Amino acid sequence: MKTVLLTLTLGALAVASTASMPTQVGRTTEIAKAASFHASIDGALNAEISGDARFGAVHGNGGQAATFTVSLGAYGDHGSILFTSWAPNRIQPGLYRVSDLMEAEAVQAMVVTGSAERPTGSFRVHSGTLTITRSNEYRIDGIYDLQGEGFTADAPDQEGRRIHVTGSFTALAQQ
Repeated sequence: MKTVLLTLTLGALAVASTASMPTQVGRTTEIAKAASFHASIDGALNAEISGDARFGAVHGNGGQAATFTVSLGAYGDHGSILFTSWAPNRIQPGLYRVSDLMEAEAVQAMVVTGSAERPTGSFRVHSGTLTITRSNEYRIDGIYDLQGEGFTADAPDQEGRRIHVTGSFTALAQQ
């Protein structure tokens, strides 16, 4: 009886463990880590922001992919960061220059503090780096070090306020 129970338990564990893995035709992929990001902001304001992280292509005319974005905290209460690549394909592992210029080899970024409904600051990133450490169709991991300039809600006429942002993320494909 113990042998039968042990066999059934081990069989159930094996089925449960493989059932929780996403599969693709002919192969098994890993279980995705939870989508999340964390950022530290210093300078014109000091803040720690975190939340959900997603990525995907943004479609242009005729349904063709026009840009590729990594969106960190888009619907969060404390802030968000949006990375945009002007190439329509998923960002691959490597070091990317972040610039405020629309160039094929550069990535642009925007940092908004506060919620989408009540932003407390808006900053355009003019320089920095985005390092992608892992990239596949389900998940992108990376770290960033950014320098931005913009304004805070309490002083919107002072548009040259500077921030320094560092952080990391695990983004999952937009569903």
